[in-house]
Amino acid sequence: MDFLAGSRQVTRSLPQQRRRARKDESLADAYTDARFEDGLGDPAQAAEGTDGEEEEEEEIQEPGETFSDYHPSKLSLGIQHPDPVVETASLAAVEPPDVHYQLHIDDVIQAGLLSGLQLESIVYACQRHEGFLPDGSRCGFFIGDGAGVGKGRTIAGLVLENVKCGRKRHLWISAGSDLVVDARRDLDDIHASDVPLHALNKLPYDALDSPQVGVQEGVVFSTYASLMSSSARGATRLDQLVTCPGIAAAPPTGSHCVLLCHRCK
Repeated sequence: MDFLAGSRQVTRSLPQQRRRARKDESLADAYTDARFEDGLGDPAQAAEGTDGEEEEEEEIQEPGETFSDYHPSKLSLGIQHPDPVVETASLAAVEPPDVHYQLHIDDVIQAGLLSGLQLESIVYACQRHEGFLPDGSRCGFFIGDGAGVGKGRTIAGLVLENVKCGRKRHLWISAGSDLVVDARRDLDDIHASDVPLHALNKLPYDALDSPQVGVQEGVVFSTYASLMSSSARGATRLDQLVTCPGIAAAPPTGSHCVLLCHRCK
């Protein structure tokens, strides 16, 4: 698997920064008082020596020196993201790849259901998926956005884009079984209510495309724990996915979306 990674995060509001600063000052005062009570220092000397340190600390923690406001530079589609988003200055110094992929979700874009930032991730993912590695495996794309950017809705948009291109079976893996509700909501929010969502842990252990299970199209939602589970007969969920045409077995006809991948063990 090959990855093209980026990391963006929603900025902390000014009141939150001020509350954090006040909390840090209170902790520092409490620590200083405790040292004086134990006879470890002179309050007057400590007061004289802290001014320079505080100025230096404030100078180091200046947000403008660490983060830069983020806006898609190679894509002009979609509405502005509802929250301010930043990226590290080191990433901001790197020019992103040119865009050549054309999306097929015009109705979603015109309705403003995905922001330009989310559409940028979908475009780059689809663009990357068109390539292959030297060993013949398809290229992948890693989304390293922080909390609040809307990775779930971005994944839903990626699934819908693939559905529009005729790819009917998809795999969505996440950390907890309750997150299937969030996946359904994210699909519904972009008017993809007609895309079926199947919770793997609720299905029999038979082949997914068998008459007993009946998964002909849509999204199969699994957790990392489900991949390790097995039935009394020895059948495993992992084998169930690997042998399903269109999901893992040839011919592949959909996307594999892995959320909260740091929880994968």
